[in-house]
Amino acid sequence: MTINPVLENEAKGKVKEIYQTINKALETNSIPLFFAYFGNFPDYLDYLSPQLLENLFNSNFAKLAISFAESNERKIALTLRKSEEIGEFVSRFQFSPSFVYFQQDLKKIFLVNIKLTLIFLGLRESVKGYAVAAQKIAAAAAKENLGKITKELNDEFIFSEIVSVKKGKTEKTITSIKKSALVKFGPQGLEKSLLPDYLTLCRNQFFKEMKRPEFWDLRLKMEEEMLAAIDNLPHFLHSPINIMLQFAEKYKNFHEFIYLLAENFPTLAMQRLLFSGFMKV
Repeated sequence: MTINPVLENEAKGKVKEIYQTINKALETNSIPLFFAYFGNFPDYLDYLSPQLLENLFNSNFAKLAISFAESNERKIALTLRKSEEIGEFVSRFQFSPSFVYFQQDLKKIFLVNIKLTLIFLGLRESVKGYAVAAQKIAAAAAKENLGKITKELNDEFIFSEIVSVKKGKTEKTITSIKKSALVKFGPQGLEKSLLPDYLTLCRNQFFKEMKRPEFWDLRLKMEEEMLAAIDNLPHFLHSPINIMLQFAEKYKNFHEFIYLLAENFPTLAMQRLLFSGFMKV
């Protein structure tokens, strides 16, 4: 894949402003990796951001996410099996302050990932006419190896880049599998966490669960429920292929971005959602 994300420390001008507003709407400390790819196409991001933000700031959108969480949280717990090692870890450390805080964060992270999945499924559905252009775009992607997400990047989307939720003035939590530890800054000082071990155990088991037909059946049913919920979005996401292609002449890799948006991002968002739900105890 030739396209790279524009991270927050690299973003400038309007792109940086939109990133900050998205963070505010999602109540996250950093821009979700998906949106960092939009930074390569500031004109398209500028076009789409009002639609995204009208949903993300809308209380009805939040209620939609909460409703989905309530109807699927138990389904995930019952369908995706936790390993014996995970059970032993939880039994041993479930009352550890850092683990308790992380589980509280997961409730918010789960909701954030539901919102992301609703958005990216909605964008996929809104790319009207994509079926007509798909063959041409897919051919270009195959020829140039574009749109192909490596295993490492796949892991980055689903496992490594755990969205951190905003804290009050006395607390800040960093949650990433790439960190040597989760640290909690609070009134009691610095505390090292066992979170990396827990994330590794969950990731390894999640890979195994992805090979079971029950996993794909659950994912299909959840996606069907989400597609039905898209009709109830407070603001319709309008991004048909003809509008997206207006930006193709200016940006070299825009056709690859269309492929990611219509093919990869909805799938990765759903897997990310399932993983965040799987980690909850």
